[in-house]
Amino acid sequence: MSRDGTQATPADTGPAFEFGLSLAGGVSCGAFSAGAIDFIVEALDAWQAARERGDADAPPHRVSLRMVAGASSGALTSAVLAAALPYEIGAVRAGSDGAAQKANPLFAAWVDGTGLHDLLGTADAASAAGVRSLLDPTRVDLIARNAIEFGAGAAPRRRDWLADPLRLAFSVTNLRGVSFSLGNGRSQVRRILSAMHGDLMRFAFSGLGGAPAPAARPDETAIAMAAHAPDAWDRWGRRFATAALGSAAFPLFLPSRRQQPPAGQYAQASIVLPGAGCEPGEVLHPRPEGPAAQPHYEFDAADGGLIDNNALDAVRTELAGNDPLAGNERDGRLARRAVLLIDPLLGAPKADNAPLPPISLGGTLSALVRTLLDQARLRPQDAALALRSDVYSRFIIAPQREEAGGEASSRSLAGASLGGLGGYLAREFRLHDYLLGRRNAQQALAGRFVLHADNPLFASWSQDQRAHFAVDSNGVTELPVIPLVGALHPRHGQAEALPDWPLGQADPAAYAAALDARLGVLFSGLVRPWYLRWLLWPLWLLVRRPLRRRLVAAMAGGLRSHGLA
Repeated sequence: MSRDGTQATPADTGPAFEFGLSLAGGVSCGAFSAGAIDFIVEALDAWQAARERGDADAPPHRVSLRMVAGASSGALTSAVLAAALPYEIGAVRAGSDGAAQKANPLFAAWVDGTGLHDLLGTADAASAAGVRSLLDPTRVDLIARNAIEFGAGAAPRRRDWLADPLRLAFSVTNLRGVSFSLGNGRSQVRRILSAMHGDLMRFAFSGLGGAPAPAARPDETAIAMAAHAPDAWDRWGRRFATAALGSAAFPLFLPSRRQQPPAGQYAQASIVLPGAGCEPGEVLHPRPEGPAAQPHYEFDAADGGLIDNNALDAVRTELAGNDPLAGNERDGRLARRAVLLIDPLLGAPKADNAPLPPISLGGTLSALVRTLLDQARLRPQDAALALRSDVYSRFIIAPQREEAGGEASSRSLAGASLGGLGGYLAREFRLHDYLLGRRNAQQALAGRFVLHADNPLFASWSQDQRAHFAVDSNGVTELPVIPLVGALHPRHGQAEALPDWPLGQADPAAYAAALDARLGVLFSGLVRPWYLRWLLWPLWLLVRRPLRRRLVAAMAGGLRSHGLA
């Protein structure tokens, strides 16, 4: 019997369905990912509570969140989530009051956390490090610390659906590089040194959940979580936040961050060779050379999205038992593991039919940066697997508004304007994207994050539960991995509202004064000798005002092209 006297649903004794979250980068569109995570945590907590009460609509099978990985804004969202998991997290829905919004760390960090006025601040000019980037990181640093210290007034919470330890991984661009040695027995060249810059900062959090998982490895920083620990920032928070901020440090715009990986991290590296024909592949273990072979190797980290914008392979490999050659079963009747990818920048912008402009130095550099970012966002094969209806080991949550004809595209996000920076122009943009993230996550959990009804995971479901949650997919009955109990189910409860498109909510001209102040700080920071500043000051006065006007005009044009003005 449950605590309220009703007949309890028997606990499932079979193996838990294991899943991992991969959070792609998206600049200010991280608000969408934060909203999606908010709903997923609410759904899992509600299901656990319903099982403990013995509710009839609470299916008895178990799930285990094994890993959360991300890059750039996805890394920041992952870090906020990890720091909040020992505590109650009140969901923020459309219509939630200000108190509820402030009490939710995901909402506080992404919707209320940082706007363009903050990023155009000048506080860094007075810091010991001085001006190191085009934007002021002071507010971002404060948000990171507030997230680590979130639990000061929150109630503790144990989540049985979390693996213990729960693994976190942040994709970073290692600006120093790591050299490895590979032998070659058929050549006089016995060793080949190659520098690699795609890197991961890994953590293993214990004390959060109830699903056992492999112990922390040498390439992971082990963190023992304790609710209301007064030394969290100094003991683990500073290092953890620095890794997440390094993953989000877009070159020039935000400063790189110095990283201290665990001693011996690179001894765990592997290179996967594909097999020939039907033969199995092979895994090589290269030997680190140079500084990376030393016990106290350090490097400066820049935006992980420059090389790997979602760290999806890290999650897939972890679920497969940390074997790079192993796969996860894709058949819906047999699947026991899956990667759930949250990607706010999936989909291309509207086609540009304008003729190509003449080749120029500035145009080529701009196109090169855009090309590298697009190429790193999501490999076509990863997107194809996540979107295929016959693949049950990889799923995706992407922005989608019904009036867009059902197409999943970043154009459904207000923050995707201005290359992903648009969300910083208005809180209403970030609020829209957060609420759309909740809505799209609800739709995905109810109808797409599913398995075939014959999967052994659902063996102990009652007929009533099957009828209640069934999804019809072209005549095939499927059931959800994470059941939405009570009012959370869109058919049996309340669907998350589609937020109104935030048309006309930003005025680029309102940032003119802040732009002037930031440009002045940048001039002083870049031109250090007083005599050069004195000589160049008249020229700077001539350049500053036209530059500010061009920036304001570019913001206005970007909003218009995205349907926001």
